[in-house]
Amino acid sequence: MPVHPKTKFNEPSGLEGVWRVSHHAEFETTLSADDLQFALEKMTGILMKRQDDVYSADDTLMYHRRILTVRRHSFQVDFEGPRNWIEENKFLEEAARMFSYWKEQLPHLTSVPKEVGEDPAPLKAQVLEMVRRGKYFRRCHKEGCNTLLCRGGRFLRVDEGDFEGQVEYAGEEEFLTAVRNFFEWDARKDIWPHVPPESKIWRCAIDQMQG
Repeated sequence: MPVHPKTKFNEPSGLEGVWRVSHHAEFETTLSADDLQFALEKMTGILMKRQDDVYSADDTLMYHRRILTVRRHSFQVDFEGPRNWIEENKFLEEAARMFSYWKEQLPHLTSVPKEVGEDPAPLKAQVLEMVRRGKYFRRCHKEGCNTLLCRGGRFLRVDEGDFEGQVEYAGEEEFLTAVRNFFEWDARKDIWPHVPPESKIWRCAIDQMQG
């Protein structure tokens, strides 16, 4: 690719159209439909759509468009790349590298270890006990800070910054719901759109307790 003498960035080549190449592999699995989708998403880092027994995704990384089509025992990726921005040999080399990595993972699509969570009830009781002793949860952002705490036996959310205010929760359950909402995304962001064990959310909350 031509390189600009000052910026050192690649410049467009002027070629039209796209490079294309397809890679295909067979694999064996005994996973259920839901577990297979979860395993594929974890392996590729791409959210899959499922219709009947076909899983599909259309994703772009840098100059590579990756079109994935997965059937029960068939894994195919169609790669496309703009001729204007990437040389053919670089396109083919990177496509082969990506597919090779996924192909190496295919033999492991035989089982998905289940996260068996512990009973969340003792963890929630621990949260209430620690909050009553003066611990609190705080989250800060560009508009200010939100704090969940217990003051004088009252469960509160105190908002500071652009939107100052205070909310009093009706009781333990309402306060625990607020704590859960505070930390649910932290506990599930690495496995989205899947849901973690309930205990993982409470462990995440306890780990981030302050005071």
